[in-house]
Amino acid sequence: MELAEMTRGVYTDPIKELERRKKIGAAQKGKIVSEETRRKLGEAKKGENNPLYGKPLSEEHRRKLSQAQKRRAPASEETRRKMREAHKRAKKKSNP
Repeated sequence: MELAEMTRGVYTDPIKELERRKKIGAAQKGKIVSEETRRKLGEAKKGENNPLYGKPLSEEHRRKLSQAQKRRAPASEETRRKMREAHKRAKKKSNP
C-alpha cells in the first residue's frame, strides 16, 4: 500500500491510519451478513461498478494467475459434484 493510499482516511499519519483500519477490521471479523446484504454487495460491484472493469491484464499478470491456478490442489469429488449442481442451477435460471 502506498503512502498516499494510507493517508486517505481520518489520520494523516500513516501509522495511526493503519492502526485504525486494523481495529475496524478486527471489529468486523466473524460478523454474519444476511443473504440480502450479500446479494446487494455482489450487485454493487458487477459490470462497470467493478474497479477492474475494462482494465486489461498485463501478460506478466496473466502468467502469474495461470501459475497460481496450476499450484492449486485438485477439487475433491464432492466439491466437483457440488460445482456441477450449481452450474446446472445457474444454467436453468439463465435459460428458463
